[in-house]
Amino acid sequence: MLTLPHEFIELLPQLGFARCAVASAQPVGQPGPWGVDTNELRHVADDHFQQWLSSGKSGQMGFLERHAAQKMWPDRQMPGAKSVIMLAFAYAQPAKPQAKGARIAQYALGRDYHKVLPPKLRTLCEVLDQKTQGSTSKAWTDAHPLHERYFAHLSGLSFTGKNTLSIVPVWGSLVFLASIITTGDFEQGLAWEDGKQGGLRQNACPSSCARCSKVCPTGALDGQGHIDASRCISYLTIEHKGPVPLHLRHLTGEWLFGCDLCQDVCPFNLGSPQTAEKDFLLHRVPAQLDLANILAMRSHEQFAERFAGSPLMRAGREGIVRNAASVAANTRAYHLIPALKDALENDTSAVVKEHAAWALEQLRDGNLY
Repeated sequence: MLTLPHEFIELLPQLGFARCAVASAQPVGQPGPWGVDTNELRHVADDHFQQWLSSGKSGQMGFLERHAAQKMWPDRQMPGAKSVIMLAFAYAQPAKPQAKGARIAQYALGRDYHKVLPPKLRTLCEVLDQKTQGSTSKAWTDAHPLHERYFAHLSGLSFTGKNTLSIVPVWGSLVFLASIITTGDFEQGLAWEDGKQGGLRQNACPSSCARCSKVCPTGALDGQGHIDASRCISYLTIEHKGPVPLHLRHLTGEWLFGCDLCQDVCPFNLGSPQTAEKDFLLHRVPAQLDLANILAMRSHEQFAERFAGSPLMRAGREGIVRNAASVAANTRAYHLIPALKDALENDTSAVVKEHAAWALEQLRDGNLY
């Protein structure tokens, strides 16, 4: 087996990565970084994923079913693949006073990570292939079938927490995962990590800790490391299309896009190092959002003019305006009644109209709960 080229390793801190580890791309029957037979682990993980899909807990995310056959098998995505290089990139923001009225997940405050990380990953692939004779490499971040959380765990980059997120020792869960699938046969395990000190350096959640499941208002987490994504606020405000189910609508609270509740209470995120990435620190979404302005957006052009380059684009105009109506009701924003009335009368989306009507009913009758 080969070691990762030192030119590759030297680039990691320059590009802003926090940790790097390697897993086998093939189900070899030997202990991985956590002392578990990797062949057995992969088949167990594959079975669990298939069972989870069958349970209906993936909501409307049909792409997960389309990707299922490749999820655990990198060589089905790149013939001849021998290694999966997993990378962590921090996005934790400096502590700031909590904005009132509407909240956005911390990762979405700056530029979309799908635009920030790919150029860095392409640079790493170029160097890797230049310095490793005969290797071919390709990189992704959250945009291909690979089960990145599983391979992050398998490689030793992170462990999977009770909130079902990847938790990187010291850095916590406020990280983006990225992966490089390569035909190079590299040594498995932790290859490099930033020397910063910060959060906890443990490899598992405390057995007695239940903070994440207790804080989740929709009951999406069971406290045992399983999630019902169809109840998750992040899913409901981003991936879910159409009206948010009525019994969950008031539970989304003040979240306009995404949710950080299970990360806010996680001990592994206390004192974790902050990001140094300028594109994440330069916020594209203000701390104080004007919900009246959002409710008044009537076209994709207006929406794109305001949020282009931001992760909020993923939810689309209809999704964000829908969510704004829910936030107005859930925060008892009575001053937004005129904006909600205008949306009810003039918006072209039936989904937005339904949510505006619901919000007006809550605000008029005071029957939120």
